[in-house]
Amino acid sequence: MASIRKLRVMLTLSASVLFLLILLCYNYAPLSQKSSSENLTPLALKAQLPAFPDKMAKRVSVPTQGSSEEVRTEFYDSDNVTLRMREIVYKNGITSYIHYRRNKLAEKMEEFYPLENGSNTRVLKTRVFYENDGVLFASHQSWRPDQTLIKSGSRLDDGTYRTITYFADGVTTERVQNFTRKRDMTDETVYRKDGVKARVTLVTQSGERQVTVYRADAATEVTYMVMTISRSQYSGTTGKVYSDDGSQVIAEFQSGSFKTEFNFLNSDGKPRLSARFERTVAGHLTIDTYVQDAQVKFSQVYLRRPGSVHGCEGSYALSTVDESAADNSALGKRPFRRIFLAEDEVTIKSVAIPDQNYYFAGKGTLYELYPSGFVAKKQVFSNHSTISSVTEFPDGQYREPATEVTDQSIFKRAKFQCPGPLPVWNQEKRSWILD
Repeated sequence: MASIRKLRVMLTLSASVLFLLILLCYNYAPLSQKSSSENLTPLALKAQLPAFPDKMAKRVSVPTQGSSEEVRTEFYDSDNVTLRMREIVYKNGITSYIHYRRNKLAEKMEEFYPLENGSNTRVLKTRVFYENDGVLFASHQSWRPDQTLIKSGSRLDDGTYRTITYFADGVTTERVQNFTRKRDMTDETVYRKDGVKARVTLVTQSGERQVTVYRADAATEVTYMVMTISRSQYSGTTGKVYSDDGSQVIAEFQSGSFKTEFNFLNSDGKPRLSARFERTVAGHLTIDTYVQDAQVKFSQVYLRRPGSVHGCEGSYALSTVDESAADNSALGKRPFRRIFLAEDEVTIKSVAIPDQNYYFAGKGTLYELYPSGFVAKKQVFSNHSTISSVTEFPDGQYREPATEVTDQSIFKRAKFQCPGPLPVWNQEKRSWILD
């Protein structure tokens, strides 16, 4: 940068000196010459001055502040009009050279890594050959600093552009992607290092992605998960998870911006467990455990612990348990009581017993308990906001059978493993990103 500023100063001084010399020559010229020149027109006077070219074959420019470029140099043909090459030096040390056809459209671009360890030779980073329009790639390659290949691409006979990405060895294929002439991806195949397919993605005309994920621990292609990824931030992803041999659906899921829900199935296809992660401020996790005939046995609600992440990797504390009868079909699958737990996730703070005939009206009884399990206060609600009676009791006087819990398993968190990985919404790209 200092050398560029010095060049600017030198050019300015040179122009000033040249102007003074011309002025001095005019002032000290013979009177006869003065009088004749004074009568010349401006165009004629200009013709007597030294000739300078209107355009130069090499032009240097310094980008405006905030640009990623440090300096740009353009090289022109002998006519000083036709651009043939542009050199761009970036502030991060990378240098690129863009070569142009005589019609001023780009023909080739080469990009080099910064110089390292005192070397005078730059290492090639990227090479691109353009089609006749100077925009679309005809082919391209990119390399790591050690010159192992990262990617290569070429235009196929049908107009499709195919890009191949390689593992660190620069030889083994990691993924193959195909694109339309509008640069929209049509399909992608991702491979494991042993050459077995890991994932296949097909893009529909509506922009949805249909993804098949294969098991990483199988010697051949065994389906692990199938999903459809929406273009919408709110619709998210729906999918199915398969058994070890890929023959049976063992779980279904739906994942969006506000919640992710997994439904785990029995061998007969009926639900045995569901887990719903909600992206609320509190970060609710609701786990429903089913009995064999697909009716909810109990429902656990967990709250995300402070500082924990959302979702399967998060840490949650049990807050409430809704318990249902073994056969509650007559009750419309409504719980017969809700148990509220203390922070230790063991001590029962209170128990709510709803009136099943006025369930949605909020009618019922709330029992607040001492740590000993005896009733501290009994409140009868006629609706959600109206308390019809309140009765308080000393510790050790009154136990309510409706608050007694004999099956401690309802407080244990069911074991399940979240399938994945699942797509994550990227706000900058406005898209669901799978990896």
